[in-house]
Amino acid sequence: MKAWLALGTAIAVAMLVGCDDDPEIAVVGKMVPDKPVESVSQAGKNVSPRDLKGKVVILDFWATWCGPCKEFMPYLQTIYDKYQAKGLEVMSITDESRKTVEKFRKKESYTFPAYLDEFELMHKAFSIQAIPVVAVIDRDGRVVYDGAADPIAIEAAVAKAIG
Repeated sequence: MKAWLALGTAIAVAMLVGCDDDPEIAVVGKMVPDKPVESVSQAGKNVSPRDLKGKVVILDFWATWCGPCKEFMPYLQTIYDKYQAKGLEVMSITDESRKTVEKFRKKESYTFPAYLDEFELMHKAFSIQAIPVVAVIDRDGRVVYDGAADPIAIEAAVAKAIG
């Protein structure tokens, strides 16, 4: 009986925590996980941060209902405008529906690309518990920043990665 109880508990914990065979978890200093997300502007087009090797990439995890996320977006647009010509790409990633994101983007004037993470593969790879969270990936595909949407820290990481 105890063995069945232990097995049942283990299964319940695994279901709550999640079982992923993929050991790719984002950690500063390691390669960015190869988890594709779908473009909002081009339905069916999947992009992984690894596809952007050679560029510096900001991953911005956000949602339309998140006040701090929306407060950070003008800064994200500013840094995108400032560094895009030097090789910066932005992947603004949400787990919301295409319809919700398209409606939000129509009201705003942001030009950086937005992506859908329908199955939350990228969210899980970065252990997203709360948003906004921002990661910076260098030209070699290594995570060089992973944390809060701190404009000063993010710009410093981007400037260093741009060189």
